[in-house]
Amino acid sequence: MMIHIYYSVAKLPLILNQTGANSAIAWEVQRYDGWYNNLADHNRGATGAALVRLFPAQYTDGVYLPRQEPHLPNPRQISNIAMSGQSGLLSYRNRSVLSVAFGYHVWSEISESRRPGCPPEFLHIKVQKEDPVFGSNSSQPVLLQFQRAEWDLSTGNSPNNPRTQVNHVTAWIDGSSIYGSSSSWCDALRVFSRGLLASGSSQDMPRRSSSGYLMWSAPDPSTSPGSQELYEFGNAWANENIFTVTEGIIWFRYHNYLASKLHKEHPSWSDEELFQNARKRVIATFQNLAFYEWLPAYLGIPVTSYPGYQKYVDPGISAEFEAAAVRFGLTLAPPGVYKRNRTCHYKSAVNNDASKSPGLRLCNTFWNRNNPNMQSSQDVDELIMGMASQIAEREDNIIVEDLRDYMYGPLRFSRSDAVALTIQRGRDFGLPSYNQIRESLNMRPVNSWDEINPKLNNTQLLRELAELYENDTSRLDLFVGGLLESQEGPGPVFSSIILDQFERIRNADRFWFENKQNGLFTEEEIQAIRNTTFHDVLLDVTGAEEGDIQRNVFFWVNGDPCPQPQPITSSDLHPCTKASSMSYFDNSSKAGFGVTVVALFLFPVASYIVACVVARVRTARYKRFQKKLRGSTTDKKPAHETFAKEWLGHNTAPRQVALAFNEKTVLQTFDENGSLLSSHSLGNQDHLNVLISNDHQHRALLLKIPKEYDLVLFFEDVGQRSKFLGHLRSELEGRILTVKEMSEKEILRDAVTRAQREKIVETFFKHAFSKVLDIDKSDAGDLSNRTREALQCELTRVEFASVLGLKPDSLFVESMFTLADKDGNGYLSFREFLDVIVIFMTGTPEEKSKLLFSMHDIKEDGFLSKEEFTSLLRSFIDISGSALSKSQAEDGIAAMLQAAGLDNKDCFSWEDFHFLLRDHSAQLNIKGMEVLGKKKLSRQQQVSFIKKNSSSAVEELTHRPEGEQDQELRQRQIKKSSARGTPEEKSKLLFSMHDIKEDGFLSKEEFTSLLRSFIDISGSALSKSQAEDGMEVLVLQPWKSLLTGLRGSKTRNFVKDRSRRAQLGLISLNRKKVEIPVVKAELLPSDVTYLEFKRPQGFVYRSGQWVRIACLALGTDEYHPFTLTSAPHEETLSLHIRAVGPWTSKLREAYTPEKLQEFGGYPKLYLDGPFGEGHQEWKDYEVSVLVGAGIGVTPFASILKDLVFKSSVKFKFHCKKVYFIWVTRTQRQFEWVSDIIREVEDMDAQELVSVHFYITQLAEKFDLRTTMLYVCERHFQKVWNRSLFTGLRSITHFGRPPFLAFLSSLQEVHPEVEKIGVFSCGPPGLTKNVEKACQQMNKRDQTHFVHHYENF
Repeated sequence: MMIHIYYSVAKLPLILNQTGANSAIAWEVQRYDGWYNNLADHNRGATGAALVRLFPAQYTDGVYLPRQEPHLPNPRQISNIAMSGQSGLLSYRNRSVLSVAFGYHVWSEISESRRPGCPPEFLHIKVQKEDPVFGSNSSQPVLLQFQRAEWDLSTGNSPNNPRTQVNHVTAWIDGSSIYGSSSSWCDALRVFSRGLLASGSSQDMPRRSSSGYLMWSAPDPSTSPGSQELYEFGNAWANENIFTVTEGIIWFRYHNYLASKLHKEHPSWSDEELFQNARKRVIATFQNLAFYEWLPAYLGIPVTSYPGYQKYVDPGISAEFEAAAVRFGLTLAPPGVYKRNRTCHYKSAVNNDASKSPGLRLCNTFWNRNNPNMQSSQDVDELIMGMASQIAEREDNIIVEDLRDYMYGPLRFSRSDAVALTIQRGRDFGLPSYNQIRESLNMRPVNSWDEINPKLNNTQLLRELAELYENDTSRLDLFVGGLLESQEGPGPVFSSIILDQFERIRNADRFWFENKQNGLFTEEEIQAIRNTTFHDVLLDVTGAEEGDIQRNVFFWVNGDPCPQPQPITSSDLHPCTKASSMSYFDNSSKAGFGVTVVALFLFPVASYIVACVVARVRTARYKRFQKKLRGSTTDKKPAHETFAKEWLGHNTAPRQVALAFNEKTVLQTFDENGSLLSSHSLGNQDHLNVLISNDHQHRALLLKIPKEYDLVLFFEDVGQRSKFLGHLRSELEGRILTVKEMSEKEILRDAVTRAQREKIVETFFKHAFSKVLDIDKSDAGDLSNRTREALQCELTRVEFASVLGLKPDSLFVESMFTLADKDGNGYLSFREFLDVIVIFMTGTPEEKSKLLFSMHDIKEDGFLSKEEFTSLLRSFIDISGSALSKSQAEDGIAAMLQAAGLDNKDCFSWEDFHFLLRDHSAQLNIKGMEVLGKKKLSRQQQVSFIKKNSSSAVEELTHRPEGEQDQELRQRQIKKSSARGTPEEKSKLLFSMHDIKEDGFLSKEEFTSLLRSFIDISGSALSKSQAEDGMEVLVLQPWKSLLTGLRGSKTRNFVKDRSRRAQLGLISLNRKKVEIPVVKAELLPSDVTYLEFKRPQGFVYRSGQWVRIACLALGTDEYHPFTLTSAPHEETLSLHIRAVGPWTSKLREAYTPEKLQEFGGYPKLYLDGPFGEGHQEWKDYEVSVLVGAGIGVTPFASILKDLVFKSSVKFKFHCKKVYFIWVTRTQRQFEWVSDIIREVEDMDAQELVSVHFYITQLAEKFDLRTTMLYVCERHFQKVWNRSLFTGLRSITHFGRPPFLAFLSSLQEVHPEVEKIGVFSCGPPGLTKNVEKACQQMNKRDQTHFVHHYENF
């Protein structure tokens, strides 16, 4: 069983201080997905958060339906009238194109809501036939494809909760466009070496990938889709256009620049320390540039100073910002981009047809995979310098045709209109109108079209626009009105929305670089960040030097380096590739479409036919089963037989049974295999009641048998039921049989099934023990009237044995049953049994011993013969589960009698028996045990866990002389001892593995075989010819690597992330589909499957390591990890696998006798491993304590066997004593552990290991069997020096282990030991209690307890 290590995941951001006190990560690392930035509202600003609304939504129905035509004009018509015009007009403020690119990057950093919703909803935009670009004379209408954005599913259900869209990235300026918006995304971008992001063809270029799991992908509208390789960025849409690609490369370079710089300054830092320190500085720099350098330049107004962290501010992206205001940047984008070098030489761009143009055409770079102008890092540098010198388009209502007529579209229609899509997106979001926003911002609404922008001297535009909106300014779309009011920058509406958005993001960000409370930066570091400009960043990441680009890269003014040759216009550039369309239902696909439709139509019909076939097959199998069952019952020759289904309860499926009467008038039920299920004695019954149904085909029958549960049967028809009643009457031979009719529903309601009976019994015991043990009755359940009636039933001998968990013919069962059955009617009432158990639980020691004695005093003369007395003692061995052999039991009884001086007596009185128990009377009072009740034993009464015994101390072991070791022992040591020793010792050991003749020499063939064995261990990655050709190289290097690997890693902490299991301490046997035969398989109690399989040649492992296995019967590709329970010295490997999930349950089923007969033998395994570090730290302590709970015992099973073997062969190690504590709920759980401990005890001649079992169920479940075992265990544990409970020398305790008292006793036993290692494996509750006990012991300033733990 593999033990998983889980770190506690609190609802707070991860604190990365795991690298120790000197870690370079001493701050709270910001999450990638934006969660827990706000500690009160965890999802504020996080990935997937809903947009916020500054103003109420305006949907047609008030909920989710957008306003469309004819209420509002066609978006494409608005675009043609209001946004078309001449390109090449320069920015009023001489903004550079680099500022446009930076703005696009900032937009992608904080918002992304274009992802389509599910289920899909479409708002396609109709195109007029006379449209100059998209118009068509075809009868088929042309539609610009538009799909509504994804929305928060908790919205859109009422006018009070209208639809609100979702932001798929974080709202924070946290570098999500650089590192991704999830930790897994970021991991995909990293190389996990020196803190770097993964690079591609050169160190300055990101990696390209063709996988679709990371980046959003769309077809290239200018070329065929072709290669799908895109750059990998944190921004999923970064490959959309030339601006976002350039910015993505800049910040990719800047991170790697900082990480490399940090690595030079701190060469000892780990990859994670380098990465997180670089990431922190990149984010802070980006925050400073975006808010304090770019935003004022973009808005043309100064921004406010930092007011400090404001936790009540919501940073959420507003719908008005996302769908309108931020898209003001569309008007600044030029139709093309210049490239230049450091010497101001402007280079021509290569077009798709190999022709050249002055610049890169924007419309032909959308989603471009193999742009010839961006093949190298120098191309990117020249593009950046060209953008810095190029002046952007004018801040007006005109948007270049590259975005308005040639925006990329879907594969079906390759071009679209960015302006029309933006207008439609605003309607999809339910944005208020332009005038409504003005009023909400306390601005005067415009009443005429001229008032929108008095400086807009285009009366024709305003007149045509007024006609579209039917001269109603109140209907004007927000984006259209905001763009028309632009004057040298965003107008007042857009400026207010944008400034509000960025201020909320800054003020609400707990990780903002200026927040001195977050511990990210010192005052000096904050000032250094404030002094960093985008110019500084570009000099760090490009080949540009000081003077090659202007200081303020967001503007180009006269006197700045390298002025652009001329304003770039559309006519100067290569034409945009025209729109192309593709029909999904053209001639080539109609046939396939037809086949698909026909297949879907026939699917229900085919399903119905398959269902009919399955029903017929099942009916045929059922009939064969009946025939088979008739044959099996015929062999037994019952008096009569009938087939029916036994009803087991409302929540359990009925089971098919065969009913038969034997010669003793016992009604027996058999399963489909002919196995006996239950027996009901009718011979001693004077009266029976039968209830039969008078509805639902008259199939149901209820047989009420006094003192037993009700038997409810469903027959195939009324004839079968009548046949059974006839057989029943004939068997009763004149006894009274009352038959009563009622509805089937009433029968099932009144029936007391076996499951109900068990619940009733459990309720009774809870109330009984609540009286005995002073437990709150509220925890014991309710005794209803129906329950009281059912408790009048009596137990048979078989049921009584089942309650105790013993065999019906057990000596203890017979003795106890005979004693308790006072009326001698062959049944045991609950009252009769309660009279006995009350004495056991509350009586005095004398009363208890008298009761035990009277169980075997058949003659009631007050004396027992020697045979009867021996039988009494044997009965307690029976109740322990017969863990002791017959000879051991007889020897133990003889020793008890001899110790008491009773070995010469022929008959025994009660006084003799009580004298025998004289040393244990204090333990007979269960009620006083500290585990069960609130009262605690006095210090004198408490059981001493560890007793000091100098004679049993283990001396330090030494190696046995070599001459005394036989060949078999030598071979075992070779297989197990490669985990320690110097490289010289290891090399000698490995050499001797192949030195068959033991002459100290290897032939060339033998030496080659030695080297080949290491290649085999590595998974046979080299072919035979490759191995032989490279053998000279392999002689030295792999040998050094092997010896290094064999040293392992000497860990100081038992808690390791299981992801490190891939880093093998030893050689890992990664078998390439080598079938491993299973030599033995057992289905053990507690749903544990034991597998013993052949140990592959060269398989070297250490105790506590784990492997991955695949069962060929369950599939060859599904591997699951489990800890080995075998020890390294054993010839075979073994696993104990508990069935707790689908795969382990199927594995257990695969090794059932039925499946083995079907498979023709044990299914074989695939083996991968070993993995893990072996957990050998116990050897480093003179005294070690191993604590396992439940299935957490598996790693210790291997360690204990390894430990005692090394002790038996005089292997030298520091450890002198090991205490093993195993905590389990009941003895029935993991009974296989007893076998392993028994094996350990048999080998442990030096008494190196002391084992303690703790059974915790007694106080929790009122388990009757555990209670009886408790009594018996306390009577005889000391006398026999073995546990009646397990048959082991190990001590069995009841209740939860008092770790503090246990550890305290260790201090007294080992006062000379300075440090004791404590290793715990189990659930968090156990390890926390052990940790608490260790901490309390360490406060005493005596022996120091070092705790190592694992949780599963």
